[in-house]
Amino acid sequence: CHTRDSLREDGVIGRFEVVPTGLKPLPARPESREELRTVLGMAPDHPLGLCVGRLGPEKRVDVLLEAVALLKLRNLPEPARHFKLAIVGDGQCRAELEALSHYLGIEKQVVFVGAQHHTMMGEWYQAADLFLLASPAETQGLVLVEAMSAGLPCIASEFGGPRETVEEEVTGLLAALQPAAFARQVERLLLNPDARKRMGEAVKERSACYTPEAMAHGVLGVYEAALRSPRPARSTAALPPTPLAAPIPRRKRGRRLRS
Repeated sequence: CHTRDSLREDGVIGRFEVVPTGLKPLPARPESREELRTVLGMAPDHPLGLCVGRLGPEKRVDVLLEAVALLKLRNLPEPARHFKLAIVGDGQCRAELEALSHYLGIEKQVVFVGAQHHTMMGEWYQAADLFLLASPAETQGLVLVEAMSAGLPCIASEFGGPRETVEEEVTGLLAALQPAAFARQVERLLLNPDARKRMGEAVKERSACYTPEAMAHGVLGVYEAALRSPRPARSTAALPPTPLAAPIPRRKRGRRLRS
């Protein structure tokens, strides 16, 4: 477990359990997939990748952009050659990432959607065909959980929490933090719609492990295990005597003068 190992590396000593955060599935209107893809100028069979998150330097969205540029250079068959990446989110690196997109010549392949209201997020997940996360700084990757509940196979960096959330070849694929590695994994799923379908069914089943109910059950299990565990013996070593506090001097009353 990434979280457990990180705590131990930081010197945390003791017994502990890691309970994954649970999320409710995001609502989406049935017609939203077609509506959003029409806005993006995409045919129903054109594959759409989705990236969701704050556009900060640690999210490494630049790796995804360079991966899209590599895919553009490859002679992919129909309909994979029409692949687009929608980036939902905003942040300090947006202008820099848009400039990189222009430099790489992928403005038609990448859409910067910007920040969206939370009530719209379920519809963006529903419009996509696969989910991409390059960030190596995630303890769990809540966007992965959201994507899984929407039935999206996930491609994530092989670091930290995503390495545990994504089961290789079952619910998605892992990639080294390199554009070529991400491009290779994206191409694998673009050229294999049957694998995308199989992984999409698997992630929906796996998402049951990340519900609020599962989280509550996990927390209760930790408390129940703690109550059943024997308490550590109390130390019988003599403690140094506690110094007595100095007595508080009583306030002297002044003589009352009579008028």
